[in-house]
Amino acid sequence: MKTSKGWFESSSDYEKRIEREANEATIERETGVRPSSGWFESSSDYEKRIEREANEATIERETGARPSSGWFESSSDYEKRVEREANEATIERETGTRPSSGWFESSSDYEKRVEREANEAIIERETGTRPSSGWFESSSDYEKRIEREANELRSQ
Repeated sequence: MKTSKGWFESSSDYEKRIEREANEATIERETGVRPSSGWFESSSDYEKRIEREANEATIERETGARPSSGWFESSSDYEKRVEREANEATIERETGTRPSSGWFESSSDYEKRVEREANEAIIERETGTRPSSGWFESSSDYEKRIEREANELRSQ
């Protein structure tokens, strides 16, 4: 797997490729089988499926049970929940404590914070140094950067 940006590869294409490779590596590490695209599966459907499967594999590794959707839970709600639970499991594995939402923290703010903390935990585990934002780096730029860095580390 190439973890550097190609000559003619746009930044967004690079980020998508690294995320896909990180999800494939997670699935292969957890199941022993490298995922592959189905015959009639579009690339966007494949990317959504392996993201879900990587999150499910992370939860299964941490809890011992594979997550399942609720009776009245839509597939998009299930995917959001599984992503949040996988991020929570990553934080708990790295720090020893499970995150919880603050008193006045909205659920979307909580999900964003948990994703950021999970990415920071992955980077700190792999490099030994906790990432920090640059002097003139906005919070959204920082979150994009650490997501990319965490995916680069996961894809190796």
